[in-house]
Amino acid sequence: MSRVFSLLSLARKGLQNRQHPRFAELGVLLAVSNLVIATTTSLPAFFLGLLALEIAFNLLSARLQARVSDMAPTFAGQWLVATMLLGAAVGPAVHGAALAMDADAAFMLFAMVSALLPIGLLAARKAQA
Repeated sequence: MSRVFSLLSLARKGLQNRQHPRFAELGVLLAVSNLVIATTTSLPAFFLGLLALEIAFNLLSARLQARVSDMAPTFAGQWLVATMLLGAAVGPAVHGAALAMDADAAFMLFAMVSALLPIGLLAARKAQA
């Protein structure tokens, strides 16, 4: 239960500072809240983990879209919406396939790693500059 409260505290910190996107903190919050939701047996911990997941996902998504639009306006204008729609269309099918193959742990690991991808993308961008 204390893990969930620390997750919510981290989410609150992410809300306070809009000048620095804090991709690392939000990515970790998203990854850990995924883990909490998947492994908890407590109903309050599940709902608090779900709340942390929603806060982290929405903040990370909005900030990543804004950063992509700032870094590459031409790409963002042409491909950002298509990329999001493709992810929304393919995600449930991949999840269903993972469940059918009894690969729920692998899917959870994939979800946690993909939550941390924005950190790597920004690090690569800084290395190019």
